[in-house]
Amino acid sequence: MNSVTETDQVWQAAYANQQQLIGAYHEHIHPWYIQGFQRLSLSPHELPDKAALDAALRPFGWEVVLVDGIIHSREFAALIAEQRFPVAANVRTLSQLEHSPAPDAIHDILGHLPFLCSPAYCAYLRNAALAFARCPLDRIELEYFSARKTYGDLTAASASADQIAQAEHEVARLSRMLAGADSLIAQVNRLFLWSIEFGVLQTPEQRIMLSGAAILSSRREVTRVLREQHRYVPYTSAAAQVDINYTEPQSIYFVAPSFDSYQSVLEQVMQPEQVAA
Repeated sequence: MNSVTETDQVWQAAYANQQQLIGAYHEHIHPWYIQGFQRLSLSPHELPDKAALDAALRPFGWEVVLVDGIIHSREFAALIAEQRFPVAANVRTLSQLEHSPAPDAIHDILGHLPFLCSPAYCAYLRNAALAFARCPLDRIELEYFSARKTYGDLTAASASADQIAQAEHEVARLSRMLAGADSLIAQVNRLFLWSIEFGVLQTPEQRIMLSGAAILSSRREVTRVLREQHRYVPYTSAAAQVDINYTEPQSIYFVAPSFDSYQSVLEQVMQPEQVAA
């Protein structure tokens, strides 16, 4: 568990990094994010607690719920339906400033919360959460979620190398089983990740606009996405069949013209016959 002093040091460094990121790449960061970051007016000096986050989000109709690492998509859907956004209670260490091995407060607060100031973004977020709630549960997906949570918990707790290696092996094994799975919940989860976490948009003027929380909460990820434009492919329902790589850079990035495209593709995948299946 981080001491209060280190937690605040991590927050101060992460917040300063985010301000620099916005300054350096504002032409390629979605305006909804920049506006939200400014409107939340979070303190740059200390990690905001639940009360501070709730106060910042209240004008936009949201509050936060502190959670233990990752949560299942069904739990996420229930919280979003109540306009309560899950924020991880754990915080990365200074040595993990650029990348946390598990979901943490820095990612959730700086990556996701600014977008909650945008009604249009929230409309898509709620629709994605509703899609999760409508998906039949899948045994392999549940096992994979459990393995990922175990791996994240172990790495965040600085467990032994053997424990972490075993957990990583189990995640990899189940990931291979899940790869290309056509269960509806697996497809919706991929669309969620390629839009909410790794979202990349392109304006009619061909300008790249970053909108994914996993990208925007890491300078390394921002520079990689902007540098590797040869990896761009159009965002279509094909994204529902492509898994995210959690340990290596993505081999491709799906690029959409707008959030309307995210919604359209989600509706294609959630056709009645698919949900009934």
